[in-house]
Amino acid sequence: MTQDIFDSFVEGLSSAKTPASFVKLMSLVDRHVAIFTSKAGFKRAVKALEDELANRSVSAWTAESLTDFIDLMQALGHTNSKNSVPLTKSLIAVGAEAEAAILIDGLLRLRPLAPGYFNLTILIRDASIRENTQQSHFNRLVVMSKNDEAASLLLAKQYMQAGRMAEAADLLENTAHPKEAGYQATLSVIYFWLNKFEAAERLAQFALQDEGALTEKELAALYLHLIKCQITLGKGLAALETLKARRQAFPDIGYDSLEHHAHILLEDFSGAYEGYNRTREVLALTGYSPDLWGARIFDPAREKTSARKDEDCVILCCMGLGDEIRFSRLFDEIASNYAQVTIICDRRMAPIFAQTYPHLKFHGVDRTRAAKSAPPLLARYMDETALEILKGADVVADLKQFTNLYWPLLTESPDRRPPLTIEKALCQTWQDWLAKHADKPTIGLFWRSDLPSHAASVKQSDLSDWLSLIKRPDVQIVPLQYDLTEFEKEQLADDPRIINLPPDLDTKQHIEDVFALLKALPLVISLPGTMQHMAGAVGTPTLCPAHPFEAQWRRYPGRDHDIWSPSVKIISGKAEDGLKGSMSLAVTALEEWLDNQH
Repeated sequence: MTQDIFDSFVEGLSSAKTPASFVKLMSLVDRHVAIFTSKAGFKRAVKALEDELANRSVSAWTAESLTDFIDLMQALGHTNSKNSVPLTKSLIAVGAEAEAAILIDGLLRLRPLAPGYFNLTILIRDASIRENTQQSHFNRLVVMSKNDEAASLLLAKQYMQAGRMAEAADLLENTAHPKEAGYQATLSVIYFWLNKFEAAERLAQFALQDEGALTEKELAALYLHLIKCQITLGKGLAALETLKARRQAFPDIGYDSLEHHAHILLEDFSGAYEGYNRTREVLALTGYSPDLWGARIFDPAREKTSARKDEDCVILCCMGLGDEIRFSRLFDEIASNYAQVTIICDRRMAPIFAQTYPHLKFHGVDRTRAAKSAPPLLARYMDETALEILKGADVVADLKQFTNLYWPLLTESPDRRPPLTIEKALCQTWQDWLAKHADKPTIGLFWRSDLPSHAASVKQSDLSDWLSLIKRPDVQIVPLQYDLTEFEKEQLADDPRIINLPPDLDTKQHIEDVFALLKALPLVISLPGTMQHMAGAVGTPTLCPAHPFEAQWRRYPGRDHDIWSPSVKIISGKAEDGLKGSMSLAVTALEEWLDNQH
């Protein structure tokens, strides 16, 4: 009898697509509630639900079926769904954001205090759908927070994630538990995003005095947050002292990029780049290489003593595209020390590097397909061919390690040439395109690094802010942004100053075309990130408005240009003005540039 009931449930579930079919399933559960709520019955029912979430085609889910499915989960008491998360991401990936929002809202109704479900809302690109989904959840949390301290603190954190900093601050400033470490730590982070850096630093220090009240994860994050505050305020020595305290508290925690930033602030380039020999990737190479490849791991102390003209060196670029571009300035120096150098890089950069540095060998890797037999931490940076190349090497290194040897190049050659050579015919093609479409001074604009999230807001701005700040009618704007949202597309369509790129140009994939376009543009405005590095790599004059935290370590000490790219001007104002203050200064610099064009 029980088996027949479950057979009916599984069969009905696999074919359930209409409200009527889900009503039948709900009726089955109601009639046999004792079976479905027993330990064994619940387990079998949950497996059936999760299998359906995993196996049903993404296109088969409709708004109605998702709503009914959530109701069925609620009836069974299944609130911790693993397969709903990848389904939500798949729905967003195919543009079914309204359907994804229904699923997220249902999951949050089932488990309102589960932070992972709320994080899914950040992935929704449509601002209206995202904000409505978040607000629906916030309304529930507001009611819960009146009698639940955990809900109150979570509400403040999620306000922060949604970018609603003032509401988050108001909630915590009026809490009945202002001196508890968890509240102080969270409010400190909120103050950072409100550009109240001194208050943020002070609260973080208070919270650390009661570190026993924090979890290990919270404490580790609080140390890093305090260091960010200190770097933003120009307190390099204090930041290094906090880093030292963090290492004492967590001796197993490895290198963090904030160590690099603090040393740059103190104009200590040697100390800044020494840490690159202790990154997780380098440690992974050190741990795996003798077993997998038999190659010697690069050792700066040893390499510094003499050239290795009898050895072949293979270099892994364990970094993002922007860092790969800026570190490529070291290729020539590296090549002079070895018999042969092979560089394993992002496949999009391999042909460009090859035409710039024809004396080196390059192998491009598709980073969306990890090498199954590689160490997990390094898998995304290599494929099976790369593994074979590594087996034939005498020396293996991560590209970042060489900065420890060659950082004097950055200080001794401030006017060095741009590192990349772009095909002349392609450059001419984009010069012709620009001449055809532009009849006024033209700039490129890149305004955000990725999806909306408070954690990335030091490298994000809104297109609407730029279009309102740039008031001059005597300028045309080429949007360089990748992954445009529908709302951004509408804004661009409404502004007569916009010159839209050809629809078949993918600015994430057609990298060489983007380089050629950047070279053709007379000026670029870009927030810190890949586009800024790309513009600098072809020598295009670039205004880079930076959040005060970013500016402290990106700007060459004593100058106003980027450490790696002399053509990139880092712009930042008073710390308390934050990123928007830097944006306003960049627009002032743009207006001066426009005045000089006439």
